[in-house]
Amino acid sequence: MAKITSIIDIGSNSCRMVVYQKTSRYAFNLLKEVKSRVVLSENSFQNSILHENAMLRTIEALKDFYSIAKSLKSRKILVVATAALRNANNRAEFIKRVRDEVGLSIKIIDGVSEAKFGAIAVLNLLDKSDFISVDIGGGSTELSIVKNKKIIDNISLDIGTIKLKEKFFDKNKHLSKIQQYIEHKLDILSSKYSCKTVVTIGGTLRSYAKMLHKYSSYPVPGVHGYSYDGYTSQKHLYEIAGVKKERLKDYGVKKERYDTFREGAIIFSTILKKLNANKVVTSGVGVREGVYLYDLLRSNNTLFPQNFSLCVKSLSDRFINDEAEANFNKKLSSQIFNLIKDELKLDIKYIKALEYATKLSRVGISLNYYDRDLNNFNFLLNGLSYGFSHEDRVLISLISAFGDNKSQFINIYKKYQELLPSLDIVANLSKIVRLSKAINADLSNDKIILNYKNNNLSINPKRFSRVANEYIKKIKFENITVLYE
Repeated sequence: MAKITSIIDIGSNSCRMVVYQKTSRYAFNLLKEVKSRVVLSENSFQNSILHENAMLRTIEALKDFYSIAKSLKSRKILVVATAALRNANNRAEFIKRVRDEVGLSIKIIDGVSEAKFGAIAVLNLLDKSDFISVDIGGGSTELSIVKNKKIIDNISLDIGTIKLKEKFFDKNKHLSKIQQYIEHKLDILSSKYSCKTVVTIGGTLRSYAKMLHKYSSYPVPGVHGYSYDGYTSQKHLYEIAGVKKERLKDYGVKKERYDTFREGAIIFSTILKKLNANKVVTSGVGVREGVYLYDLLRSNNTLFPQNFSLCVKSLSDRFINDEAEANFNKKLSSQIFNLIKDELKLDIKYIKALEYATKLSRVGISLNYYDRDLNNFNFLLNGLSYGFSHEDRVLISLISAFGDNKSQFINIYKKYQELLPSLDIVANLSKIVRLSKAINADLSNDKIILNYKNNNLSINPKRFSRVANEYIKKIKFENITVLYE
């Protein structure tokens, strides 16, 4: 696979592009994300013909995308198109014009493939194994049923926001009639597809999550992985769908979403009602990421290897100068945890977070050594966006940083308290991270013998280090004495 790859998704409403750079075999990071609201399918649903102005807008956007991709030295550009082109009788003409005028080849994917690509993205980049993904687009809505990290079924429904707008909302049809139309389309969903967790994909539902995120003063940045109540949102979305367009501002809807937000709201409200879902999780990834991952992981059943963390590996590749030291400290923290976890009443479930926090505890130095604690916290809170729950993101970020700055540690803890275990648990995990780094303060990675007996944690190094001894003395556990011998 090319080191830098661009993925372009031509939808009914928007064109979007992501540019990824590989850092190792499976790890990568996002270099660029760009979108343009081209409304390719505008006024096309009556006669299934793409109109000239819509095609021109899209071609102009694709020229810009191509320029950006080439400037970033992208050696592979994958272009996929969904419902807007699937349903257009003059799609061959548009594809030829893009090839001739822009130099890009477009692959039209069917609705089932569109649903599958979205599910692949969610499976690899969100911390969920059982869910139904819902991707509401301008021309269609896709769903994937996932059980135990396996895609059971993919479904494409002939309902989309632009289609509903032109068929119902522009003609001032009553909301109940619109809902009946959607319910009829959902008859294909049998009772076996009932699921308590729905994962949302796509701009309309991401926009709704941003509204909730903002007005709830939720502390974790970004909406990828952000969750909310399914029953409450079902009623809220139905209410929004029934208001006049000029009142959308009162609900926090951004102006650029006015044209299709009510349409997306009634589609999703009806789906939630049909599935009887009580939890909604927002995905910041979708078809574009799924196409990239399908290409990257084709030899691995489109899933990352077991125990592989994309974000941890990507951050390690880019910001850890001494991988050997990071892994040595990680191993030390795991050994210490296992020796004293019972005394400190630490559940074994925290060991993975501890190991990641220890390994990544020096990435903040990359920005500024003297502000490394705060840098580390912000690096990880924002950098561990894929594959981690919000609770784990906050926990790993906090225990990785704030060595001796107790007041800063407490202030951060209070801000994110709703997502964290007790202060004692977080503080003790943080001390283990600090202790593992203190033991190896001379960066020698020499063999260390650890023993725990009668509330004494003894540390026997191959060679005594004065610097390590000084750091170790500063770390105090309740009921445990640390002995450096």
